[in-house]
Amino acid sequence: MNLKDVLNTSRNRMKKLFNLNVLSFLGVFVALLLIPITVSITLIYHSDISFLFLLLGTTSIMLIFILAYYWINSRGFYNNLGRIRRTYYTMFIVLIVVGFIFKEIEFSNWIMLIQLTFFAIFIDLAVFQNPNILKIWNAELKHEDEIREALLESKEIIVKNSKKVEKFSDVIQKTDSYLLERPIPKDSREYEEQLKEYTLQYSSSLGFKTGLFLFESTENQETNKENIDKKFQDICVRHGNDVSQKNKNDMVETLLSGQTIILKENKLIAIPYYGDIYSMLITIEGVDVVVDGVDASHILNMIVIFDWYMIDATDDL
Repeated sequence: MNLKDVLNTSRNRMKKLFNLNVLSFLGVFVALLLIPITVSITLIYHSDISFLFLLLGTTSIMLIFILAYYWINSRGFYNNLGRIRRTYYTMFIVLIVVGFIFKEIEFSNWIMLIQLTFFAIFIDLAVFQNPNILKIWNAELKHEDEIREALLESKEIIVKNSKKVEKFSDVIQKTDSYLLERPIPKDSREYEEQLKEYTLQYSSSLGFKTGLFLFESTENQETNKENIDKKFQDICVRHGNDVSQKNKNDMVETLLSGQTIILKENKLIAIPYYGDIYSMLITIEGVDVVVDGVDASHILNMIVIFDWYMIDATDDL
């Protein structure tokens, strides 16, 4: 076992024994509690030390710790920037309140209050935000929230895709027994019906619809283009897509080259397939769900497998 494995094992054991989030909270809470207590005791027993000296000294110590944390773990610094800034402002406000309590700062002394406020904001911009004149009047506390939202969104996508892969694997494992029980299609209508039933095993469980637009395969490129153009027009009519002639021509060329096109973002995808007997355009439509490249890839692979089975079955006759 190498050092990395030892560290990972120790970290996992620590997670089982302690809730690290709770420990982090307690550490910050105790620090914020000790800082004003220490400053208060100093003001009581050492009246010769000015409050401003304690305020600046405490802020400087905190900034040194933050700088050290940045050098040790820059990724953790950016991931927790929102928490760091909130902690910094909380500490600063608590120290100002201590100054009011011990009458080191007067409510009527607006000049000092404004100076201290600008001092706190300047440190925030210079250290946490980096110099950016556009943010002086808009120093929003959004970094951590945006990072968390992005992480949550990524997690949801990973979970959804893992379910799609799991379902696809399940369908493929049962494909052999499923297709062997089916009769060999006599014509394009039976071929289309059986293919649709086969793809339903995947699409129905994930909540989206597939559309099949078949035409006979040909080696003549001009005829092939005409067939694609006609079937693409059928797709536009069925799904209510208003496409200009120029965009339509571009999309037909894209489909002719074997590439997938997105007709409606996250909602409608068109895929071309060119087989030995039948070719087709396939649509994947998400009614209440998002459809993406993973779904397109899985459906296309299922169609390829189905076509292989049908060709082999025909050759065996």
